[in-house]
Amino acid sequence: MASCFQSTAAIAELRQLQSIEVAHAPGQRIAGLLLVAWMTVRMKCELKREGDRFALVLPDGQTVTVNVHEALAPSRSRK
Repeated sequence: MASCFQSTAAIAELRQLQSIEVAHAPGQRIAGLLLVAWMTVRMKCELKREGDRFALVLPDGQTVTVNVHEALAPSRSRK
């Protein structure tokens, strides 16, 4: 994933996104938020909170909606 944020061309492509969804493990919201913070820095954006969601504000003023949520635990089946 980190390689997507290394080149200027790749970052320009990432700025075309309309939304980003970050699913974190149960009880690990901080890990998801740290990932969002890292993406914000790498994309040279500003991070704003919008209720339960976040938005990356790009240098040109456009926004990318960011949803951080707990991933659903996989269901276990008994044999």
